[in-house]
Amino acid sequence: MAASLYQFDQQSKNFYEKSPFPIMIYQLVDGQYQVLLLSEGYCNMVKSGRASMMAYLGQHNLSRVHPEDRSRLYNFIQQVDQKKAHRLTYRLSIEGHYHQLLAYCKTQIDNGIKLLSSTTSISPPMDRSWLTRLVLMLGKKLTRLTS
Repeated sequence: MAASLYQFDQQSKNFYEKSPFPIMIYQLVDGQYQVLLLSEGYCNMVKSGRASMMAYLGQHNLSRVHPEDRSRLYNFIQQVDQKKAHRLTYRLSIEGHYHQLLAYCKTQIDNGIKLLSSTTSISPPMDRSWLTRLVLMLGKKLTRLTS
């Protein structure tokens, strides 16, 4: 690795890591992202401990990302540092179910080092039993209206 990783002071590191908001801060080094910090909110959102999530992200492995979204996410990661802000939706497996994530990434420069911060929001997977009940309920109402 030619470039050195950004070092947070302890107060800033604690602030970001204890945040209830899902935040990931990373740095692109030699074309690869290196995750520097994960917030408590991010770890809670993806239902993983910080150490295991840092290890997963450090492998540059997209195995938890839906197969149809992997190439878009990979391209996003490679191109995000060329823009001031960027967003992407993709599906991530959390506890065996895919959840739609919206990642909003922003570039910032500190002491000449470009950092990328990503805040993420999640939408729950569609519960098919709920959808079935809704369709049946709507069907009954339509039947009553047309009878």
